Amino acid sequence: MALVAVVGCAGAEDIVDGGTTSSDALFGCTFPPCDGPPLPPPQDMAMRNPDPEPAPRLDMGRPADMGVVIPDDCDPGTRIGPCALCNLQGVPEMPDNDANCPPIDCGGDEVYERVVEGEEEVCYVTRRMPQPGNCRALGQCHDDPLTFCGEPAREEVERFTPGPCISMSGCEGAVPPSVEQAQPGAPCNGTGLCDVVGECTVSDDCASFPLQRNSQLCDSGTDVGGEPYCEFFVAEGRETDCNTFCLASDWRCAQAWNDAGVCVRDERDQGCGRDWETFVCRCTPF
Repeated sequence: MALVAVVGCAGAEDIVDGGTTSSDALFGCTFPPCDGPPLPPPQDMAMRNPDPEPAPRLDMGRPADMGVVIPDDCDPGTRIGPCALCNLQGVPEMPDNDANCPPIDCGGDEVYERVVEGEEEVCYVTRRMPQPGNCRALGQCHDDPLTFCGEPAREEVERFTPGPCISMSGCEGAVPPSVEQAQPGAPCNGTGLCDVVGECTVSDDCASFPLQRNSQLCDSGTDVGGEPYCEFFVAEGRETDCNTFCLASDWRCAQAWNDAGVCVRDERDQGCGRDWETFVCRCTPF
């Protein structure tokens, strides 16, 4: 004989705080009460970030200051970014200099100084010099003048041997030097003319003239008749004329002009015996 016990709770009523709540054995809703407000989530769930940032991937490489990600390996011969190249072994490396880095102004506070050293004149400049390369680290360009530009240093910028046909201007304060060579034919040393290479040349004939104060050779050569001539600028007031000047070297005066400037003729007035205060004399041998 078998005994079967049947236990049922359908339709049972539970008393909760003096009230009743209907529940079913299969579809019960006694927790939370069907007619009550929802319970808050557990405290540890309320504080959890619903959208946490993903952890960095291990294959993303090394970030540089300029926002470039430097990988651990790369395609040989490719450019990765500023100051980052891939070498032939497939490893990122930093070049000494990168033309794509932004320029840095080291300042224009340059001071020039001229110094005489023996027979030479030397122009020096004192200024802040940049570092030899503009890459600071792998993937990073220099961007701070205080670290990129060194301390003020003295540097030679010009050295030459001065002469009657070559000179240097500037090289003082903020003015850079300028070496200038006289034009061919310019008078030099009173009795010479500058040639095309900047040397002062003097013909034997013209060098024999005893030049007075403020006199200099203007031109020399051969006239249409094949005779040599020497042409001088003479500034002797009314103490002499071109006849007297040429005869002092046993030459004769061929032409004379009142001058319109040093070695510049005034073609309107001619006369070997005129006593202008300054004049141009052309002398030829007898």
